[in-house]
Amino acid sequence: MVFLVAGGLLSVVDGTEPKPEDTTSVAVRQMWTKNDAKAMSVISSSLEYSQLEYLIMCNSVKRMWDKLSALHEQRIENMARQLKNIGEEIPQVTIMAKILCTPLSKFTSFVTAWDNIDPERQTVENLTLRLVEEESRITSSDEITRPLVVPNKY
Repeated sequence: MVFLVAGGLLSVVDGTEPKPEDTTSVAVRQMWTKNDAKAMSVISSSLEYSQLEYLIMCNSVKRMWDKLSALHEQRIENMARQLKNIGEEIPQVTIMAKILCTPLSKFTSFVTAWDNIDPERQTVENLTLRLVEEESRITSSDEITRPLVVPNKY
């Protein structure tokens, strides 16, 4: 993560700097593509081969990051389940803390809101459901706010 921040690549990774439209200047598109490739390289070089298998179809660093985040969350839940099966009970609050440590900056307000929910309603199931809903909301609002560009034919 430090390399992504230091390299000014985090905005490409978390999607706050989306891929430019075809109507954007060639220089801007080339710079974004270069930053996307750099970020993909940084992430790929820090993973084990077994993790790279899941990313083979990702065509952008944002998709890689989203896939890795989902795999991480699933892995945490699987490990907690396995520990429970051998008699080691992991408190739900520990599982939720681990999951909440991984979201990107776009989930900062979500994490703050989650902290203010009634503790009895703070379960792994509710957390997972709300994270999926938040991701959907963010994605749909990104699509709605994307400006409509009409090419000038004159």
